[in-house]
Amino acid sequence: MPLKLSPQETMKRLQKARRRIYQWAQELGIKSGNRGIVSIHVPETSGLIAMVHSEEDAVKLARKIYNETKWPVIAYCAYDSKIIWWQSPNYKPRFPALAAKTVVERRWFQKIVAQRLATKGPTGWKKSYPAEKRRRIMIRAHDGDILAAARACQALANVTKDPETKRKARADAKYLFELYRKQKQRKGG
Repeated sequence: MPLKLSPQETMKRLQKARRRIYQWAQELGIKSGNRGIVSIHVPETSGLIAMVHSEEDAVKLARKIYNETKWPVIAYCAYDSKIIWWQSPNYKPRFPALAAKTVVERRWFQKIVAQRLATKGPTGWKKSYPAEKRRRIMIRAHDGDILAAARACQALANVTKDPETKRKARADAKYLFELYRKQKQRKGG
């Protein structure tokens, strides 16, 4: 059974933890800022611990906290909490259905999505659309490149945790790969 602490005792522990973490941040030469957040998740001292200047600083501090205390720690982007830079092995997300299988999987897909948004904007694909409309949108979003559209659907199916999105994206990818294969055969390739 977890230890039940009074609000005053909880506050004292949190302040003590923050002082230790502040000292570690000074030792590591970490600058404060508003780009990254380091947060610990233990019942008696849960929540935001530090706001730092860069991704590297957030990861350094989170690893230091984990190595010294073995607390569940997460370092993530201040502007989008879904972009996780590092999390300790014992960290359990509050909403597991939203988490990718691993941080690395989420990271590579986030980079692809960010590149796509920066260059061409969102595709417009929604699971609520009928299959024909979803496929037409994906082909149009990829400038008529059926293979690129199929790969994008397959990537979405591989990283999503939503069963309906996974099923529909996988079906769209299968259809588009088959369409590409038939088109290639007709051209004689």
